[in-house]
Formats: sequence, C-alpha cells, structure tokens
Amino acid sequence: WQEGLPLRRVPAGKSQGTKPIVRWVNRFSGSLFDLKPGTEYEIELKLADPDGGSAEKTVRARTRPIPKAPLDAPIKKIDTTSLAAALEAAQPGDILLLAPGNYGSLTFPKDGTAEKPLVLRSETVRGAVFKTVSLKHRKHVFLEGLKVEGACDHKYSVGVNLEHATDCVVRRCAIHDTYGLRAWEHGVATNCYIADNTIEGLIEWKEEHMGKGHGEGIQLSGPGNVVCFNRVTGFRDCLSHMEDEEADHQVCNDWYNNEVSLGLDD
Repeated sequence: WQEGLPLRRVPAGKSQGTKPIVRWVNRFSGSLFDLKPGTEYEIELKLADPDGGSAEKTVRARTRPIPKAPLDAPIKKIDTTSLAAALEAAQPGDILLLAPGNYGSLTFPKDGTAEKPLVLRSETVRGAVFKTVSLKHRKHVFLEGLKVEGACDHKYSVGVNLEHATDCVVRRCAIHDTYGLRAWEHGVATNCYIADNTIEGLIEWKEEHMGKGHGEGIQLSGPGNVVCFNRVTGFRDCLSHMEDEEADHQVCNDWYNNEVSLGLDD
C-alpha cells in the first residue's frame, strides 16, 4: 500500500458569487498523487472519530491514460501550400505532419473521435509556426510540437482558443501571446490535456506592472482538464481558474508539476 494524503473535512455550504450557486453536503475530500496513468487502483479509506465510532471502505478507480494517436495512424505530409486542402480531406485518425514554415492563423474545421483523434503535428520541433490556433467547439483534436507566435496586437489576443473544446490535446508547443491558452468567456473546456508546453507572456517584471495589465498563461473553466509539466512565464496570472460569475463547472481538474515564474498579479 502507498500512503495517501489525509482527507480534509469540507463542511456543508454553498459557493459565493457564482452562477449558478453550488451547494454541497458534509463530505471529505482529498487527492492521490504519483499514480501511473491508465491503471486501476484499490483505494482504502478509513475514518475514526475520537468520540467513538469508525468506518472503513475500499473502492476501485482507474486513472486516465495519457492521450496518444494510434501507432498505425496514417501520416500525411503537408506544407504551407497544401494545409487547407489537407484539412478539407482529413479523416478521423489522420496525422497531418507539417513541414517547417509559416501557416498563419488557423480555425480547425473538424473533429476526430475517441479512438481516432485528428493530429496536427510539426515535422521538426516547433518548426511549423502559426499566428493563432482555434479549437473552439472541436473534439479529439491534438496539437503537437507547434509554435504559436500569437497576434499580440490587443489585450484579448489568445494563442490557442479552447472554448467548448472537448478531449483535445495541446502538447510540446511553444506559445507566445497576451493569453496563452484560454477557455472562458464563451464556453468551458472539458477533459483537455495540456502538457509539456512553453508558454510566454508579454508582461515585463516592472514595479508599474504589478497587479495590472491583461493576460493569463493558461486560463480555463470547465471539468476534467489536466494541466501538467508546462513552463509558464510573464503573465498577470500564469495559471488560472475562473472566479465568481465566470466560474463554470470547475471540478475534477488536475494541475501539477508546472513551472511558473513572473506572475505579476498574485
């Protein structure tokens, strides 16, 4: 057995300032760390009351696997002149392998499936350069190894838009913009996997910038998202859930092992 962290008692209550107001009963809550992905575990829970009484319960739960394309997925080599046609012809399960070059801004047009995700992958690490990428309303789309320079031309410029994205992946990308990855104003992200990215903002470490300005590194609302092993620097907030009225179904999110620096708000 591996010892877990003690559970924390959460008294019955309700949220403040959110829409809708969320209510809950008395409960215990906790987390288990350093588990293997895609593995079933037996979890033993014990409760002892100093005033008398105790309980034990054993449950089984499975961790999610790290999302990846099938090993036999068809690979289609693409360059800057053929991306539009390739996206039009793409089928679930395709890997679009991008040659180095500048591809402009992209709104991804179609979905993959759980068994056959659609993958947009740079042939050389961060050699395929985009201005912005939108995965709005997309499902099962992977971005791998891309460079997103960002519009960087106004205070709400977003490098990778994840509004209403479901089961999408952003992995090993380099992103530079006012907002790195965002899903907030018009829809939450659900079950997305954001890992091993380098995300840089525009805010310099100066006294006059403290607590001011715009821009978040990774800013998400929604359930089931995994944010791990990212290096994020130079934003108002480097990692951010939403608060008050903007908070929307923020449950079962795993944020861990991210390296954060130069967060000028708090």
